[in-house]
Amino acid sequence: MRPWSWLAPCVFVSVLGTSHVAVAADGAEPASEEAKQKAQEHFSKAKDLYQDGNYVAAKKELEAAHKLDPTAKDLLYNLGIVCEKMQEYDDAIAHFRDYQKLEDLSPGEKEKAETILRRIEGAKKANPPKKVESPQVIVKTVEVPVDRTPSRGRVDGLTIAAGGLTIAAAVTGTVFGVLALSAHPANGTATGAEYSYARLQDDTDRAKTFALVSDIGFGVAVAGAVATAILFFARTKDAPKKAFAPLQVKF
Repeated sequence: MRPWSWLAPCVFVSVLGTSHVAVAADGAEPASEEAKQKAQEHFSKAKDLYQDGNYVAAKKELEAAHKLDPTAKDLLYNLGIVCEKMQEYDDAIAHFRDYQKLEDLSPGEKEKAETILRRIEGAKKANPPKKVESPQVIVKTVEVPVDRTPSRGRVDGLTIAAGGLTIAAAVTGTVFGVLALSAHPANGTATGAEYSYARLQDDTDRAKTFALVSDIGFGVAVAGAVATAILFFARTKDAPKKAFAPLQVKF
């Protein structure tokens, strides 16, 4: 007979007054003496842990003892009690079901086990497992104001052509302006054998012609600059997309 009994002061319950060795219903072989000794050590640790309120560690020690000595009915019984204490009702019910399958149980042991099972099943119904609700995710759609005003400043062939014309006209006006200044006779230029009146008149006419071309060049440059500005700023960056009618092929 193995010393599996845990007395009443130890809250752990043992099956007293009956044999502590039973034959498992599944035909498990009795443990060797060495295994029984190791199982007893685990059982003693479980008892101390249970008295300290450390039910989780006590359960582990009892499970280790039961693995070493599967025919010790008190181990199954106390495992069921510990699981009930931890509110692990499914495990507690399983242990007591296994306990009921053991052979050589007295009618009193069977009746007591059945009473405990009814108590555990009642506790299970009264304390259903709490459902862990997943956190609610709230998705809010925030409308961000978007400036739908089309961006202006288109650079295309027309803009480039107008800009090029403006630059060419400005260069022409500058060149002919310089020529007009260089060709125009200085004020007070005297005519004589070396510088005839006809030559003076000719230089004056050429200077006027150069000046006229220069004025026209600058005028075109100003007009080109205005045109370039209008073509650039008055139109959007992207040209409107052309809508093409669907192609219909008839045979």
